[in-house]
Amino acid sequence: MTVPTTRPHQGPATLNGSSPQAGDPGGGRGGKTSGRQSASPTSSSRRPQLAARPATPVRGRRRPALIGAGALLIVLPSLAAAWFFNSSRDVSSALVMAQTVEAGAVIERDDLSVAELPQDSSLRSIDPSRAETVLGQRAATDLPVGAVLNPNSTVAEVVPAKERAVVGVLLTLAQMPQDTLRVGDNVRLVDVPANDTTLSLQNPASIDGVIASVGAADANGATVVNVDVQAGQAALLASHAAISRITLVLDARER
Repeated sequence: MTVPTTRPHQGPATLNGSSPQAGDPGGGRGGKTSGRQSASPTSSSRRPQLAARPATPVRGRRRPALIGAGALLIVLPSLAAAWFFNSSRDVSSALVMAQTVEAGAVIERDDLSVAELPQDSSLRSIDPSRAETVLGQRAATDLPVGAVLNPNSTVAEVVPAKERAVVGVLLTLAQMPQDTLRVGDNVRLVDVPANDTTLSLQNPASIDGVIASVGAADANGATVVNVDVQAGQAALLASHAAISRITLVLDARER
């Protein structure tokens, strides 16, 4: 005969589905619980809430070629302007006329000024540091205001000087020496009469003079020689030269 097994009464189930242990003073409905309650908050309730961040705009990819081209567009005009400024400053100073001075007049300090000329200028000029070499000289020609002075603009003495005169004499190859005549040469202009019977070789008439300039020879070799002579002899020389009665003699060049 089988005896049925009698199970002890375990009491009502707890909230977490487990039965109270025997001897647990809090196992009853009105008893006190000991220790911490077994129920715990879920992990999602313990995780802190993060504030939403503003969206960051996506930057485009930089192109070095376009950046370099833009830099060139900015730099090139500046370089061109600098080059133009520097090239425009490639100048040199020169002496110019501050006042008009007529030919033969003495040049004084107030007559001079300084101007800037391009360095590649083909004009001959005098550096302002050499102004002292110009002062006291005479104008070789009329020098208007603004004229750039060159080494040929002035002379120590004008030709003709006071009480002097310049006479142009046309001479053939037979009437002058074959040596090249130079400005400043001392010469004698000998009168050669057309009638040989009247020619006196002992004491021919002559006029002393100084070569002022020599023209170019024509097709026949004749040359006009400008001779500086005393003013009182200019008329006589001119009349004899007109009828080709003059022969030019070159005197010693040794001073």
